[in-house]
Amino acid sequence: MRRLVGLICMFLFNVAGRAERPEWLVPQRTDCSQIKDLDPEARSGVYWIQTSIVKPPFKVFCEMQPDGGWTVLQRRSGGALSFDRPWGAYKMGFGKYTEDHLLGLAMVSCLTATKTWTLRVDLLDHNDVAAFAEYKNFWLGGEETAFKLHVGEYSGDAGTQCFLVMNTFIPFTSLLLVGL
Repeated sequence: MRRLVGLICMFLFNVAGRAERPEWLVPQRTDCSQIKDLDPEARSGVYWIQTSIVKPPFKVFCEMQPDGGWTVLQRRSGGALSFDRPWGAYKMGFGKYTEDHLLGLAMVSCLTATKTWTLRVDLLDHNDVAAFAEYKNFWLGGEETAFKLHVGEYSGDAGTQCFLVMNTFIPFTSLLLVGL
């Protein structure tokens, strides 16, 4: 089983390719876990990946940990980057890969359609108290489902009231989409 890591401040999941090199120089990998599997010394950074669903390669940030490579879906560490965005921004993604960002929901949907994933949400409060939530069988539906979130079995110490548990199987919305 491959793992997807998510931080409420940073979401991670597996991708491939070599950081900041032209795509024609690097054999394309399908996700961060494959990059780490093929190169155990791989370091965290921006990599090119290519899935069987999305033909042009695209960039992701890979967080390389001893247990494997994780693709960052979202990193949100403060107020420097506004997440108050319209639907199209969430669909395509925004921010800088090495800083606060969201990897577009369309890309996450394509990635999660290729394998069985685990989503990890790492939380850190203002007092540096950490917690995590891990969900097996994570995937996002396509745009036709409004990128509906699907997660399975929960483990972790963030508590069962974690936002994802309460919002499983609910379509994604943005304030500007629903007119608020």
